[in-house]
Amino acid sequence: MTVTVLRWSNASLIPWSNGGGITREIARSQVGLDDFDWRISVADVPRSSEFSKFAGVDRVIVPLDEVAMVLTVDAVKRVVRPYEPFAFPGDATTSCVTGADRSHDLNVMTRRGRFVAEVMVRRATELLVEGVAGATTYVIPLTTPCHAELPDGSDGSDADGESDAAGALDLTVLDTLVLTGTSTALVTPRPAEPADHAWGTTPGIGAPIAVIRLAVASSEQ
Repeated sequence: MTVTVLRWSNASLIPWSNGGGITREIARSQVGLDDFDWRISVADVPRSSEFSKFAGVDRVIVPLDEVAMVLTVDAVKRVVRPYEPFAFPGDATTSCVTGADRSHDLNVMTRRGRFVAEVMVRRATELLVEGVAGATTYVIPLTTPCHAELPDGSDGSDADGESDAAGALDLTVLDTLVLTGTSTALVTPRPAEPADHAWGTTPGIGAPIAVIRLAVASSEQ
């Protein structure tokens, strides 16, 4: 069981396949752009856009701004509210309209039949995240920096090998805490300065934190 941090400052900038926008990639299963089994990223979305198609891929998006996204997926409209995960087929014809000139969404893709993803957003003043055997859990502060304690005594480290104090890690907005297997972390949002994040937090109900679990699809096990 290991705990690693993927720093947002190291995210790769990648154009959309259809040229309609850009994506900042947090993590993927393979190096190639189109042959991944899973991928986690944050997209910059124009006011009106057509999403790229990904054959054989399932997607979940989470709007990260304080405005809703209106998605049309194979001619069916759906209003997706801020911090609300929405799942749809990556090979569907999908367009998006937002109330801002540019907005952002967290994007989780999995190759159908190979991997599955569970995507949750929790608003919390303190969140205990418990990993699951056979899965990898990704924890992402969406609006507010967080402090993560590792109750099982693990030492945390950055993906580049830099370590924080034993048993603890500090996360900036969109840093990703990676828990393998049954590792656990107690994640506590810290008071944020206005410059700490691009998107607002609704007072009084806790800061939104994304929790993503990736596992091999049962047919592949």
